[in-house]
Amino acid sequence: MERRSFRRDGGAAQTEVADAHYGLGAAWYDLHELPNAQKELGAATDLDPNNAAAHRLMAHIYSEQSDAASADREMRLALNARPSAEIYFALGLIEGQMGNLPGAAAQFHHAIHLNPKLAAADSEFRETLRVKPRYAEAHYNLALTLQQQGKETESQAEFEKAFAISPELKNAPRPQ
Repeated sequence: MERRSFRRDGGAAQTEVADAHYGLGAAWYDLHELPNAQKELGAATDLDPNNAAAHRLMAHIYSEQSDAASADREMRLALNARPSAEIYFALGLIEGQMGNLPGAAAQFHHAIHLNPKLAAADSEFRETLRVKPRYAEAHYNLALTLQQQGKETESQAEFEKAFAISPELKNAPRPQ
């Protein structure tokens, strides 16, 4: 069965073309060629505004560029296109980075409601750090998760580890 989506201008376009642009965007992302990745992902979402995967990857790119507002916008578009526990969780991390701790907590609550295994997110970040101890973003996200759980001392220690590895993370807004 042929799947179709629509351009914003109303013209029909095959979803497969949007998926091809997404695939190219993901490949450019893997090569750390973010401008090319953004171009392809933008083409994918122009062809298929409901391409949740393209919106989600675009959100990750914006987050890496410390553009939390754009990351938030793209993640919400992904959530509207395809609600899932993982997208709620990712949106919670972005909300936390923006300094909106109540919003982050609400998104984490939605994620855990849909997938109770996410309640153990801190163990996932810890496992990631066991394998890759110098992964600054994992330290940062673990810090946000611990802060959301009320574990301030552990949270502060993880923030400090993240900043020691990647000093530019100090510029990211963070909940107090």
